[in-house]
Amino acid sequence: MKVVIIGSGNVATVMGGRATGAGHRIVQVVARREEAAARLAAEWNCAYTTQWGKTDAEADIYIVSVSDRALEGLELRLPGRLVVHTAGAVAGSVLRSVTERWGVLYPLQSLRSEIRPYPEFPLLITAGRGRTFPLSGISPVRSARGCRRRMTRRG
Repeated sequence: MKVVIIGSGNVATVMGGRATGAGHRIVQVVARREEAAARLAAEWNCAYTTQWGKTDAEADIYIVSVSDRALEGLELRLPGRLVVHTAGAVAGSVLRSVTERWGVLYPLQSLRSEIRPYPEFPLLITAGRGRTFPLSGISPVRSARGCRRRMTRRG
């Protein structure tokens, strides 16, 4: 899959690193700070930008890993594209103004960008309007319920 990473912090770095490790291609990094965007773009051999209007519109998935506050004011429109964010405290529906295909990929543990190789980590996956993500046929509802059961078992 062609992936655009939006953000340049710990979660963006680890998610992008895991995506490339799984054989997906990062096509662009979009970040506020040019130095951080350029660093990740060099690591993943892709383009970068600091301007929302220059976001690649042809990717298969857009992973938005920015602060909760930045999510509320996201100046991005990608009709028909799959856009997910990684914030646990913000509903996926914040992306409704961006696309009708939205969801959340929330890491269930803290991620540190300096740890190499990039660690595996569990995700809580939710999707708008009951749709499934094109991630090996994973059903977000089934995944979330299974995760909840594993997290609440004792012993």
